[in-house]
Parts: sequence; structure tokens; C-alpha cells
Amino acid sequence: MKKLLIFSGLILLFYSCTPLQNQNVALRHPTQTVPVREEVKKLPQSDFYVSDSGVSYLLDVISADVSKASRRYYNANQLKSTLESYVGETVIIDSVAGNRLEIVSAPKVQSFDFYLRGGTITFKSLYQGEYIAEVYNGTQFVSTVRINNKLKYKFTEKENYDIISKAYIDKDFKKLRDSISLYRISFPGSSKDKELSFMLIEIATLEGQTSVVKEEMSYLNSNYQLNESETITSNLNENKENELVALKEESITPTEILPNKVEEVRVSPAQFGKNFEDGKRALDQSSYAEALVLFEKAKVGATEDEKTALNFYLGKVYYMSGDYNSAKLSLQNVKDIDQNMAEANYYLGVIAHKEGNISKAKDYLNKSRNNNPSSTWGRKSSIYLMKL
Repeated sequence: MKKLLIFSGLILLFYSCTPLQNQNVALRHPTQTVPVREEVKKLPQSDFYVSDSGVSYLLDVISADVSKASRRYYNANQLKSTLESYVGETVIIDSVAGNRLEIVSAPKVQSFDFYLRGGTITFKSLYQGEYIAEVYNGTQFVSTVRINNKLKYKFTEKENYDIISKAYIDKDFKKLRDSISLYRISFPGSSKDKELSFMLIEIATLEGQTSVVKEEMSYLNSNYQLNESETITSNLNENKENELVALKEESITPTEILPNKVEEVRVSPAQFGKNFEDGKRALDQSSYAEALVLFEKAKVGATEDEKTALNFYLGKVYYMSGDYNSAKLSLQNVKDIDQNMAEANYYLGVIAHKEGNISKAKDYLNKSRNNNPSSTWGRKSSIYLMKL
């Protein structure tokens, strides 16, 4: 199976099968049956650490489960418990004494099936989460149906988001799209969902992926009310997308018209401040990939003074992440009047030592120590100098 799994393609695979109610076969003869006892037991989830290769593996597992058309059977006597299913399965609940089903709550997702017909409830969804409905017989309430739809593997939202952040920074379209697909399946309705669309639109625009740009912009307009800044960004990307279409028609090389990145838009001071403070909080929590994304977002359209203030924090994120070359480039732009200068010089001294430049390491560490000998970084510089 190709590792590049297009999210819309997976949805199409999931929902393109002939609906169960239109099949001329008995529901008692499924493609694959997963037996369930009267007692409802929780389905196990294996712990999984999401890595770059793990994203592709998990998407392959989900796709395989969808292709199997597995069905999980319950009966009306089990409705007092929360029923469980794996993403990709169809849930069949027999012998239901009702004729109407009303959805009470569900994750914010593009689509799912949850209906009652002929005394049988059918449910299937590509998205993880709890789905709740009420059964009625006419106007009389019969029972509540709760279904916990989950993946076979358990991992954290942070792990998934960190991979998305790194793919965005690296401008890796394939990895970004795959990791966002997994995120939307695993954590539907997340507050980060809109941000993910803008990330994907930006990189897709740079890569000339016009269909993806159009798809994501349609998704944004259908699901969110965009503020002024977001509308401007969306319009800019739409213009780039239209230019790409024209380029393909005229057989012109895209690099002749597209810059290296999406046009910068000046964000409001309030938005800069939010990204900046959120980035510092992420840095304090050692969420370096998330911090880097937030600082880079704050940098877009920032004033020169704001960019200067960001140099230290970008350098610190790179340093903590082990990217010493990028750290050095940012920290060397920290100005002497910056309150974090002593800490910046300490990092630069350590980097110089790692590079084998003892003389430069001593220079930076002495600057850090002399800046404020009694401070934490002054003392750390003094201790480090004793090792050289």
C-alpha cells in the first residue's frame, strides 16, 4: 500500500460501499463477524508511541480495517452499557423496540452513519470519540445508545501534534498531510483543527497541490467563521492556487511566480502577543516543536523590534532541540540590551565548545559571567569555564 494516504480518499473508501439498508443480503451473514457476549467488555487499546513511520503505519491499519468491512454485533439488552467499536467497524444492534433515533451528541466530524431501521441500529464512523443517541417508539422514549468508537492503538495528542509541527517547519507536504489526517481521525473537533488547515494550505500552495488547497479552503469556509486576518490569509492562498492553475495551463515553471513562502500578512499586536506568550508557555513545558511553530507564527508580519525579541526564544528552542547551528544563527542576533543576553551568551559558549572552538567558547562564557556574575547564568558560566 502506498504510504501517502489521502484523507479524502480514506473517507471515500469508508463511505463508498453500498449502504447496509440497500443490500440484498441478510445482516446475519456479514463479511466478517466480531462476536460479542451479553456482558459488554471494553475493547483493548495497545499503547503506541507515534513516530514519523508510525503515522504511516497507523493510517495503513485504519485503511485495512475499513477494507475488511468488519461488523460488531450487540443486542437491545446491552444498551444500558456503553458499547464499544473500533474505527473502521460497523456496529449492528438487533431487536431494538423503537422506530426513531435522535442523535444527542457526537464529535465534530465531517460525516458518520447512525440510524435505526426495521428494529436494527447501524453505526459506523471513521472518527474516534463518543456518539450518543436516543431511541423512541413514536413519541415514547425507549433507551439511550452510547457508542465509544476508538482506535486499536492509544497515543497522545501531543505526540501527534509534535510530528505535525515538525513537518510544517520542514515544509514536508507528505508527512504533514498524513499526520494531519491521523490527527483528525484520532482527535476530532480539536481546537487546533483550524490551525491545521492553514498549515496544510500554506505548504500545499508551495508544493503546487492545488486540489488540496481548494479542499482545505472549502473545509474552512464550511466549518468555521474566519476572522479578518484569517480571511486575508485564505484569500492570499486562493490567489496563489489560481496562479498555479494558470501556470499549469501555460506550462510555466511554478518557481517563476511563487516566492519561497506564502506572502506575509501583518497580524494584530494582540495576535502577536498571544502567539508569543503561548510559545513561551510551550517552551517552559518542553514542547519544543509546538513552541517553534508558535514563535514562527508570531514572526510572520512582526515589526523589527518584535523580531528582535523573538531571536532569543527561537535560539533557545533550537538549542533545547539539539539544532545547534540554527540556535547559533538566532542567538547571535540577540542584542546586548536584551535582558536574556547572559543566557544567550551561555548557550553560544556551549555551542562553540561543542564545535571545538575553545577560544570563542571562553569569550561568550566570560561575557555571560561579566554581564551579571551573581545571576544563575553568570554562575553557570563560571562553572563551565572551569571545565575548559
